[in-house]
Amino acid sequence: MTIGTVNVETGQYTTFGNNNCAFGEELANAALCSSSIPIVFPPNHFQGQYYMDGGTTWNINVSSAVNGCKSLGFDEAHITVDVFICGGSTDIDPEDKIGHTLNNFRRARKINDYYNNVDAI
Repeated sequence: MTIGTVNVETGQYTTFGNNNCAFGEELANAALCSSSIPIVFPPNHFQGQYYMDGGTTWNINVSSAVNGCKSLGFDEAHITVDVFICGGSTDIDPEDKIGHTLNNFRRARKINDYYNNVDAI
């Protein structure tokens, strides 16, 4: 498992997982960092730094998934990555600068609204 965060002070994308984070309270704290969505939740203090949601700078962290498989001994030629993206192109305003925090937040709200409407049907 890899948890993606961003160091608030440096802006560096930082991952936490079994190689640099103990299972239990440390891992839970790293997950809180990744859940610290700007504007909605404040950054979380962890290992002497403040971190926020990794999706604010990198929406899909495919390389950590591939590197995790490689560290388990899988050959890169045998690793398949499947990314499922919710919604369609009509949900995205072409004027939006995709990847910016506020736009990511609005996109998440659109996806959430969609699922809430589907459940009501």
